[in-house]
Amino acid sequence: MAVANLQSALEVSRTVSNTGVPETSFWIQLVLAVFQALSGYLLLRAFDPLRSRFYAGWLLLFWNELLNAFQAFFELVATGAISATGLLIAVFLVLYFLFEIRRYYR
Repeated sequence: MAVANLQSALEVSRTVSNTGVPETSFWIQLVLAVFQALSGYLLLRAFDPLRSRFYAGWLLLFWNELLNAFQAFFELVATGAISATGLLIAVFLVLYFLFEIRRYYR
């Protein structure tokens, strides 16, 4: 998703001069790409500890969800997209399940 947002940001930057699209959409796509790249990094780091049932893996998943919540809030404020509301609801559901399985990690 980070690569897709980077491509979208580059496409927006190419069309800004021709169509008069506000330059802020380039920066919004760029910030979203950074959020998604960080999220991917956290998930990759969490993989091995989660397989071993270590608490560090669970903690990385928790920080990833907080990052996703911040990303959804940023997207909601920056673009006003209705899909960001769905993302916020999904974050709360994932946090609920994450806290339900916390006891299985040592």
